Amino acid sequence: MAPLVGSRSFSTKTEFTTLSEDDSHFERITEVEQKRQGYVYGPSLPGNTSYFPTGLPGDAMVQQHIDQWLNDASWINTAVGEDANIAMFTLHNAGGLENLDSYKLLYENQWKQSVPSGPAEGMLSNFTKDRLFSMEKLSLNPAYFYIDCLSGSFLPLAIRTNSGLDLVYTPLDSEEDRLLAKAMFNTNDLSHGQIFHLADFHAINGAVHQAALRTLNSKHPVLGILDHYMYKSRVNHDNQD
Repeated sequence: MAPLVGSRSFSTKTEFTTLSEDDSHFERITEVEQKRQGYVYGPSLPGNTSYFPTGLPGDAMVQQHIDQWLNDASWINTAVGEDANIAMFTLHNAGGLENLDSYKLLYENQWKQSVPSGPAEGMLSNFTKDRLFSMEKLSLNPAYFYIDCLSGSFLPLAIRTNSGLDLVYTPLDSEEDRLLAKAMFNTNDLSHGQIFHLADFHAINGAVHQAALRTLNSKHPVLGILDHYMYKSRVNHDNQD
């Protein structure tokens, strides 16, 4: 009985064929039976999403994806670490975070290795403005905003914290309070966006891929396509976990 492989090697070429194009029917059927026993539906790592592959081949596949990810990401991790040290050194020499403008020191002429193009144009000069905040959220949360009748700008209407005293911030509040509210909104939006992306994209693809792993021969072209698109996908689940 041939050993099961955790995941297709991306350095080797596979000739994909359907069952009707291949004379080795028995071998293909036998392999599928082995895979069905080997790839086991495990619990969802992010919680309340698709099952996660376990079993010997499933664990091997996930580990292979993790190893490939770490290898591919090593250069950017090194660059980020070095850039972060330089940014913190610059901030320290300037006396630390004295005021709001001090935050710009963390980004101006920084991150040259990891983000050579620098911050998006206008970001550092407009990051406190309501209009920039609104344009960032337009496609995701349009119900929170309105078109100002005087300026014609698309501006935030109100931000509710949904925690603690459950305060609601509006344009009538101070500039500092409004900035705090937008910072809290961005933090929550980032977290929600990551989980939403994980559950609505990676988890859905993962469910289809795991079903294919258990029912399709390794030479099947559909499995080849799914392997390609699922490359390192489950690393995202592990990182979220």
